[in-house]
Amino acid sequence: ERQEVIEQLLSLKQTLVVFQQEIKEKNEYLCLVRQDDFFGGRLVGEHLLSKDVKDLLVLRPNQNWPAIENRIRGLSDVLSNSKIQPKITILDTGSESFADVQTSLKNYLDQNSLPSSIFGSNDQMAYASILLLRDKGYNVPQDVRVMGFNGFEAHRHLLPNLTSIISSAYKMGQIAGESM
Repeated sequence: ERQEVIEQLLSLKQTLVVFQQEIKEKNEYLCLVRQDDFFGGRLVGEHLLSKDVKDLLVLRPNQNWPAIENRIRGLSDVLSNSKIQPKITILDTGSESFADVQTSLKNYLDQNSLPSSIFGSNDQMAYASILLLRDKGYNVPQDVRVMGFNGFEAHRHLLPNLTSIISSAYKMGQIAGESM
């Protein structure tokens, strides 16, 4: 459906800036601004391996989100090619909302043991995880490590601080503005 909206907007023959979307067809009115989420996922994997993670729960919103899929592919690539090869479980959470993430994680933990690490596909999902884990009496990061992605300002205000891959959202916006 997002692709249909983009095609409708491009039919207006006005400059369109699109963030984090994979579009294969070139168009003179289209400016794509993307970060390398596959590489970002690899960074997540390398960090987790450095912490001797044995099993990993990946929280993924159940929607078409190419950036998150690329992060998970990069993460899986690093972990599957390591000597340790931690077990990876992907948990679809409905959406990235606090309620959906916490409900999905609570249901998972009610039926499974606590993983050694949780990766929220973005910081919001990681925050929701930390708050639920705390409510359930777990100590982060002693009992379970939680990592996010985007490194937006709010991650610095959560206690404990969230480990996150910092994306260059401001720079991406600057590039988009300059291209117009």
